[in-house]
Amino acid sequence: MVCFCGVSPNWQQATGRWKARGQSSQDCQSDRRANQSPACQGQVVKERILIVAGEVSGDLHAAGLIAELKKTRPELEFFGIGGSQMQNQGVKILYHTDKMAFLGFWEVLRHLEFIRKVRRSLVKEIGRQPCRLAILVDYPGFNLRLAKDLKKRKIPVIYYISPQVWAWGRKRIGKIKQLVEHMLVFFPFEERLYSQNNVKVTWVGHPLVELAKPNLTREEFYRSLNAPSEQKFIGLFPGSRPQEIKQHLPIMLNVGQILKKRKKELAFLIAAAPGINSEEIKTMLPPDLPVRLLSNRNYEIMTYSELLLVKSGTSTLEAALCGTPFVVMYKTSPASYLIAKRLVKVPHLAMANLLAEKRVVPEFIQNQAHPQGIASEMLNLLDGHRRYQSIKMELGKIRNKLGSGNAYQKAARVVAEYL
Repeated sequence: MVCFCGVSPNWQQATGRWKARGQSSQDCQSDRRANQSPACQGQVVKERILIVAGEVSGDLHAAGLIAELKKTRPELEFFGIGGSQMQNQGVKILYHTDKMAFLGFWEVLRHLEFIRKVRRSLVKEIGRQPCRLAILVDYPGFNLRLAKDLKKRKIPVIYYISPQVWAWGRKRIGKIKQLVEHMLVFFPFEERLYSQNNVKVTWVGHPLVELAKPNLTREEFYRSLNAPSEQKFIGLFPGSRPQEIKQHLPIMLNVGQILKKRKKELAFLIAAAPGINSEEIKTMLPPDLPVRLLSNRNYEIMTYSELLLVKSGTSTLEAALCGTPFVVMYKTSPASYLIAKRLVKVPHLAMANLLAEKRVVPEFIQNQAHPQGIASEMLNLLDGHRRYQSIKMELGKIRNKLGSGNAYQKAARVVAEYL
């Protein structure tokens, strides 16, 4: 799940209106909670919150946090960068995540001017109509630079989903300490790391503990596919960005062809991420391979497949929680890989292996990610009952390291303290 992509709470607002009524914005702000100021009484100021999630997984978790906040603070108004999940929660989307999904260092450099333009636009929007608070969600290459802009404008920043400082860029902890009011983290080792560096942090647990569950039973899922109950599926998860799919899906399909030659009973399911062009993917599918493209059925595929082939990222953690053994692969541009190889300082790429502190699931990275080697490993797992069951047992232990649930509620309680 290591990603190679780059990229004080009482802040004053609505100053002109307060000053026009004969009281400074600073005085009005200091009296707001006690409601002591005559100039402030009777005003209904809609509090605006900037929220920035540049990736699909960030969009999901930001939406969950917003939903919890709105239960107790329905008057809150959100704007920023996000996707369909945040949009469904009423967020004013200035830039959609599908415009921000750049894969690898080289791809980020190619789009650097656009990224700067987006950041300037957000700052301009804040200048036009101030916000009370900023919630920055993962996406560190962009968000840490934005945090610097926000700091200059005295807008408090809560960082939700930590940058992977434990994997690379530990020097960024010092920057985070300067720019961020409060870190909300998913993993217990992140809480320890920030606490050791005197950064204000709360471990809220991982939302996927509750989310990574199928909506359909096995029988319902098979019926929806019109598949016989004895059918064995292999699940393919090529990623959520167009660049990732172009890198990973051809290899995965080639692996599928090799597996099919050895095991005629297999069929294949591709998980289609939200916003992906399904018609474009269908043009990549070989006619001799029994494969189907499914949307909004990730957890069914993960739970009811015999084995999974998963692009390194959030999907590896989801797969671990669903409990089906899987193989991890990752491939990026040569330039991005060379840069990442120099920076990344962890022994494993898949979060399941990092949490287990050992190699539980096989990893095939960059030049190792060739179809024959991956297919050979998957065949060994399909034929090796003891090893297959051993992986299932180890995956079951990972859930206990991800919290007890209610992650969105815990995060919302911390955010509410800054409002």
